[in-house]
Amino acid sequence: MFPKLKENVWHIDPQQDTALLITSRNRFQVPTFAALQFLRMRSYCTGWHSVEDVACKSGLPLEDVNALLGSLAPARIVYSGTDEGGRKLSTEHVRDVLLRACGIWSDELRISYIGNEFAQGALPKSVLIGWLLEMYHYIRDFPDAIEHGAAHANGKLRDVLRRYADEERGHEGFVLQTLVNLGMSKVEVTTSIPLLSTRLVGFLMRELFELEPASALMVAAVIEAQEFDEQQIAGFKARLHEHYDVDVRAFDPYSGTRRSTFLLGTPRSWPRISIWSRSTMRTCSTRS
Repeated sequence: MFPKLKENVWHIDPQQDTALLITSRNRFQVPTFAALQFLRMRSYCTGWHSVEDVACKSGLPLEDVNALLGSLAPARIVYSGTDEGGRKLSTEHVRDVLLRACGIWSDELRISYIGNEFAQGALPKSVLIGWLLEMYHYIRDFPDAIEHGAAHANGKLRDVLRRYADEERGHEGFVLQTLVNLGMSKVEVTTSIPLLSTRLVGFLMRELFELEPASALMVAAVIEAQEFDEQQIAGFKARLHEHYDVDVRAFDPYSGTRRSTFLLGTPRSWPRISIWSRSTMRTCSTRS
């Protein structure tokens, strides 16, 4: 057996009794010890290593590797020999799988988003300014990255990507005005140089969109999936005022753009059900 994994996202707090496993269809509570064991072997489950190799490379006993893989069967994150079977997948099936994957990572982006830390006052004001400045450069560059993908697309997809790029152009102006409201000059913002990490995001997007132009729409589905109402945005502004003495109106331009979908992430809670055995894993909640 050469184990290969499907999508699986883990939230693990070593201080808690159980960890959370997120797949494209369900969420599971897993004992923390078992979750940490699995992470030791996870990177080797690529389809290229036998279970014996996985055990050797991870340092886990072979019987533990087999037990962990068996326990994951109900979560359906391990490919089986009958998953593909040489059959042609329908367009609807592929679309459904991709949308579910985008949903997972959109949730992760919201939960881990740095805006949550600003809302708690956990970072200094200088970091808030720096974050906005990098967002200015990212938003300014994003349409050009989409256009790069459009140049490598054909037919209707090319037209969709070009239209999407046109719709995204100029949105950096909202962030520019916000930075001006916070005390920077337009010249300071427009002549600033983005961090290397921000530039790398642009390079990686272009490489990805060139290899598969449709991936630009998946990126959009991840980063623009959440819509927040005015009450949530107002709450975010109030927290910035409380922690950083920022005028509540300073962020009005930024929240005026569709990128206000980034502003506020709300941590979720899940029912705690601790069931893990060689043969069963019970769902703690189900996503349709």
